[in-house]
Amino acid sequence: MLGSNLSFIGNPDIYEVTINATSKRRLKWRVGKDYKNPISIDIPDAGLVLASGTTGTDDIPWSIKIVAGNVPADTESWTDISNTASLVTTATIGNDRVVLTGDSTVTTLNYVRANYGTSVYNPTILQIPHHGSLSSYPTDAILAAFNPTSGLISVGLLNDSYRLPRKSVVDKWLTASRLANYDRVVDYWSGDVGAYDTHTKLKAILTGPWSGYDVLHNNSESFYWLKDPDDAEKSGTGFYGFTNNFFFLYRKKIGKDIVETGIYPDVLKIDFDGS
Repeated sequence: MLGSNLSFIGNPDIYEVTINATSKRRLKWRVGKDYKNPISIDIPDAGLVLASGTTGTDDIPWSIKIVAGNVPADTESWTDISNTASLVTTATIGNDRVVLTGDSTVTTLNYVRANYGTSVYNPTILQIPHHGSLSSYPTDAILAAFNPTSGLISVGLLNDSYRLPRKSVVDKWLTASRLANYDRVVDYWSGDVGAYDTHTKLKAILTGPWSGYDVLHNNSESFYWLKDPDDAEKSGTGFYGFTNNFFFLYRKKIGKDIVETGIYPDVLKIDFDGS
């Protein structure tokens, strides 16, 4: 089945990378073996180097390395198992380092923190894990170790399906001591707005504080949002989107260098005085 599905891209070799507390190996699955009976290749304790070299005339060393994969979860939840197994990759050039975390959970990050120490600490850029999900809410130890100059949240605009990122996660990362000062804008979701705790009260938003403003909704009408997020403050609600299961979407100006991929470039740089 796997071989037939991969034929349209030329049947490449496939590697399964495991780097955890009990095993460090990669399995090479080959078309010649019909993607059965893979070859097992050991991985050094320092991690799996995918590529390395030096830059042009400056002769600055660089490398791309996987430092975690298939880390076991602490629960039997399939979602937790698959997310905790995420690959963690570092890209380093000179003294600058990027840490890419995928859908890693706290368990994944604790493994990396405990086993790679200063080689992953204090990155220049950190991909904030799992799109800002609660499953990756950083402990104080994780925050102190993965203490970035810049944070990146990979998330789509108006993400009402998973309601990411969550406010508490964004707020926690904003306390990272090394974050650079920068005028940015982030969106986040919160489920704690006591004034709107029934469906009747939710519907009243449309005819009350949001009346007179441009409002959009999805096909199922389970998610409504203001076309212009600035109208959230003008209307007095503070949030610019809400779902029928009582989650609320906010846009916030911050003074730290955390960027969300889903927010358009023209709102990434702002002036706090409105100019």
